[in-house]
Parts: sequence; C-alpha cells; structure tokens
Amino acid sequence: FPTYFGAPGISYEVPFTFAEHGFNLNVLTVNEHTGTHIDAPLHFSADGQSVDEIPLGNLVCPLCVVDIRARAAADPDPALTPDALSAWAAAILIENTVAVAMAVDTLSLDIGTSATFETHYAWLPTNRFGIENIAGLDAVPAAGATLIVGAPKHAAGSGGPARLLALV
Repeated sequence: FPTYFGAPGISYEVPFTFAEHGFNLNVLTVNEHTGTHIDAPLHFSADGQSVDEIPLGNLVCPLCVVDIRARAAADPDPALTPDALSAWAAAILIENTVAVAMAVDTLSLDIGTSATFETHYAWLPTNRFGIENIAGLDAVPAAGATLIVGAPKHAAGSGGPARLLALV
C-alpha cells in the first residue's frame, strides 16, 4: 500500500502456526495511516482528540457522497471546490457545517500535489476527523446512508486502520 514515507505500511511475523502450535498468531507492525484509515484530530494538531477520544456518537453519522468521477477522468488530481458542493446541493454543509467527519477515496484529505496539507490543518484541529482510502463509494447513494466507523482505540493514537460499514 502506498505510504508518504515509502516504508511498508503493514508487515507481520508468523511466530505461531496451527500446524506447529495448534493455533495461529501473527505479530503485526502497522503504520496508523495505512489502507482505509481514520485521521484523528491529533494527527495535525498539538492537542486535538486522539483516536480513542473521538466520541462514540461521532463514529455513526450520516453519509453523503459527492461524486466527482467525471472531473477526475479529465484531471487526475481534482480538488473538491465549494462550487462542486453547491452543484451537489449541499449548501448546508458549506454554510453551517455540523459534519463530524470528511472522507475521501484517495490517499489524503488534501489534493495529491499538496505540500502544505491545508485541509488537514483546517479540518482536524476543530476536533473533526478524516477518513482516507475509502473503497466502494460507487455502491452508496448520494444521500440517505449511515456510516459506521470501526475505529481503533489505542491511547494517544493519531489515527489507525478502520473498518467501515454504510447502511443504506
């Protein structure tokens, strides 16, 4: 899986196997920000919520999908603009954000060419979280689904692998 620093995002050893020990057990080494994962507010702030401090109620939330596939076909690095949100009729999201999270099906909340991570620095310090590398959004309706985020609960974590479920 691609990572910002080029190192493998996940690796494991197999110290115990069923054939030899009667059970299977792997030792995992995981970069918190690998695969489908959550960016906790702490990821881009000095004192934001760590992943274990995100309120449980925020891990179940309405899901809205903004589909910019057509733009992405012409531009491999499209930015989601306020105009795109307005065209999608999500004015309430722009004017009076009550959203607790934003999610993308790409490697970063910011556009791929960003060196300043403006979205991370603007969004995460407000104690909202992000989710990166979501798959299957094409199977979810534009509105009306509920997202359930299975987030890790390790103390002081800046994020971690997440299992997502969209209820339609």
